[in-house]
Amino acid sequence: MVQTWIKWKLVMRWKNQWNYLKFLKYIPSGNKLWIIAFGISLFNFGAIFFSTYFLFKVSLFNKNFLDSEFNGIILNLIGKMLLYASSNYSILWSLTFCIILIFSFVTGISSSKWQLHSIDKEWLLTNLKISPAKAKVYLYLESTVWYSKDFLLSYVPVLLALGLLTEIYWLQMVLVITLTFVLFIFTSLATSVFHNRYWTLQKHKHNFLFRVMFALSIRLTVGFLSFGCGKTLSSWMSDFPITSNDLDLVVYQNWINDGTNALMNLLSPVGIFLENPYLPHNLLAMLVSGNIKPLAILSISGTFLAFLLAAYFLSKYESDANKQKYYPFILVEKGLTVLTKPLGKHYSNVLFYHHIRTDYFFHRFPVLLGSLPFWLQLGLFSGLLSDISPKENIFFLILSFYLMFFVFFYVDSVYTNLQGVFSLDSEGKKILIHFMAKKNLWDVFKYKFRFFIILTFPLMLLGDVIFISFNQMDIRIGILTILMHAVAYLLFSLLVFLPSVVSPHFNFINIEQLDEYPDKKTLQDMVKFIILGCVIPCSMLPTALLITDMISFTSFIFFQWMGVSLMFLLTVMSIILWIRKKLIKISGIDSIYL
Repeated sequence: MVQTWIKWKLVMRWKNQWNYLKFLKYIPSGNKLWIIAFGISLFNFGAIFFSTYFLFKVSLFNKNFLDSEFNGIILNLIGKMLLYASSNYSILWSLTFCIILIFSFVTGISSSKWQLHSIDKEWLLTNLKISPAKAKVYLYLESTVWYSKDFLLSYVPVLLALGLLTEIYWLQMVLVITLTFVLFIFTSLATSVFHNRYWTLQKHKHNFLFRVMFALSIRLTVGFLSFGCGKTLSSWMSDFPITSNDLDLVVYQNWINDGTNALMNLLSPVGIFLENPYLPHNLLAMLVSGNIKPLAILSISGTFLAFLLAAYFLSKYESDANKQKYYPFILVEKGLTVLTKPLGKHYSNVLFYHHIRTDYFFHRFPVLLGSLPFWLQLGLFSGLLSDISPKENIFFLILSFYLMFFVFFYVDSVYTNLQGVFSLDSEGKKILIHFMAKKNLWDVFKYKFRFFIILTFPLMLLGDVIFISFNQMDIRIGILTILMHAVAYLLFSLLVFLPSVVSPHFNFINIEQLDEYPDKKTLQDMVKFIILGCVIPCSMLPTALLITDMISFTSFIFFQWMGVSLMFLLTVMSIILWIRKKLIKISGIDSIYL
């Protein structure tokens, strides 16, 4: 029965993911669909295998490449890492298996989220007459098997390429891949159970408060650690040699080498972690290298078995669904009342409160405390500037990175983690309610965008105040920084909203599916490439001209803050007008696919 269920759900999920292609709507859930899926999968498998093989062949297994000196700090760092790995293949295997282990945890968490928002549990209980615990297992299996395709298509070709390059015996390689897949499945399932139980416990007040304190502690810890790393690199950054038109290549190369050594020292704990024989990823690395340590294998196996047994008993536990859930967002609602008061009795206000009271928001709210990259960047940039005078040009080079990258990664992380709230198509079939209320998609977009600004801008403003105060910046530069961040924030926010505007999918079967549609993924990747590869580098050109003494400080202030801000503002206005023109006409189901 479980095999039939999984096969049926996988077919439905795959068809739903590709339903924007018209010809797929007429293909029944039979052999033809699987032929198409198999063909696409086979192409991806081959592409990853050959690209991995040739990439390592020309780098890690190329002596001439390893003996080269690189001019860039990142390339030089990668070169030294590859040089170290070339004499110690076991750490390469350890890193690969560690990434697979992390992926299995991520898969388990994704499976848990899918189960929490799935409507299939009631269907299973009603039609198959199975127990609630067994229904949960069905949902865990469905989602884990779905994500296992990523393991088979993305990680197996990498393992095969590494096995071929390191001349691992084929029978040994088959055994390792099989064992890796089995461990991936069981680790993902166990993680799903633990994560599901963890989220279920949040409805109790003391558990919720513990989660808040834990989330804050983790973020502050990341901030302090990244500040320490930044402070360690600050003196090296202050010696940056490209601060004029005169450049001594020997001095520059020495500076690159010093920075590489400093970064290698900071990353040395990662190497110690990867080579620790008592960590689970090294169980598989031992099998590949043949360096078997019986005590380590027994310790890892015993811990893993206890992990699986705990997950098994937890999967049979059924929480009291009738118990009243603790609601912690009363203060947030009062804050929203103050912030939205200028809107009056606006349509958006009711929708704000609706989304705050959903289970989706309840489980994901910690992202509003700032994602880990937010605190990492805040600490790192503060640390880098801690020993550098604002009178030095290098100060403004680091500041320009903070001006752009800090805002984009903050906006992107919050939107990605709360896509089920902010994305235009997150309303799903409830979009019909908006149409019945005489609203169009432009009205829905406006309320979504306002909600995003109200929930996310205050933290970014707080981060700016902390950054400016801590680094004792000139008040005028501080004010200009906040103003530019506000404009960049609006631009980047609009850009991350674009994929759901251009290609909305209101017909999703689970809200966790919103970021799985191939066309939306492609659009998201294009947006990120344009921002990181074009918009941000171009907006930092005035800084490049300043540090090479090609423009004066006054001209730099004018172009970097005022000029770039004006260009961003004009772009924001253009995007808003385009979105309005596209969405204002859509006010009925005839214009969207449900």
